[in-house]
Amino acid sequence: MPDDGNLIYGTYIDKDSSSKPEGIAKMLKRSKPWLAMKYISECDVIIYDVHAGNPKDIELAIEAFKKYPIEEEKVLILISSVAVWKNTPPKLVEIGKDNEKEKGESEVEEDG
Repeated sequence: MPDDGNLIYGTYIDKDSSSKPEGIAKMLKRSKPWLAMKYISECDVIIYDVHAGNPKDIELAIEAFKKYPIEEEKVLILISSVAVWKNTPPKLVEIGKDNEKEKGESEVEEDG
């Protein structure tokens, strides 16, 4: 267990039988979703690798927040690959001369 008070939980990518990496407090098993939800509900920050992970893990976290009362703010961070962003349509607005002020121009107020 880390001395700084942070506990790190993980899930297995393929099966529940993989070895636990160093620094991980507990590996949560997908075969025991109710137990995993209890641990997830106690976390302040939940980080998921969307690219390499299992989307069901995200659903599990959301279900944990529905099942157990949330007393403090929680942060859910989803990490994806750059390839995912490549397929996102751009939301750029082109600015032309009609939308820009020419250098030296000033706004003129009309007296009404």
